[in-house]
Amino acid sequence: MVDLATKDLRKPRPWQPQLYPGARIGLVHAGGLGDVVATLPMAGAIKSACPNAEIVFIGRRYTEPLVRASRHVDSFLDLANSNADVVAAQRLDILLNPNFNVAIAQTAVRAGVPVRIGNLRRSASWRWCNRFAFYGREFTGLHEAALNLRDLRPLGLRLTPSPGEMAA
Repeated sequence: MVDLATKDLRKPRPWQPQLYPGARIGLVHAGGLGDVVATLPMAGAIKSACPNAEIVFIGRRYTEPLVRASRHVDSFLDLANSNADVVAAQRLDILLNPNFNVAIAQTAVRAGVPVRIGNLRRSASWRWCNRFAFYGREFTGLHEAALNLRDLRPLGLRLTPSPGEMAA
């Protein structure tokens, strides 16, 4: 007899990319310092789910000291110098683009990044991404960092932090 309390009842989803040890994940944010601070919890969530994954943060040069201070990010790539050859040299397996940047999404396609995740509610991501998170940012009442964590759903990570965790 199968014990349904311990059995995982979810069906396998072959279209859903999985985190695996050694996966190289690009995390993109081209915004200011506050936006980058709201994006860094994504790196922590990925590292807690898969400690051996390598996270490459792609952002503006002036945010580099802040990003390098995070123990969850392994390397930094300047957005201004991110052409297809540079991104291809990173050998990324997954690109997370929470606040969709069209230029880096196009570059990722040219560089051959196999999994590119964006929000389905942003029409530009339909063309440049091949995996999607679907949620609206307006009227949710959630912190920007909690909203960014929703972009991890296509990787099988469903995280809903409490307001107390977001304040810390």
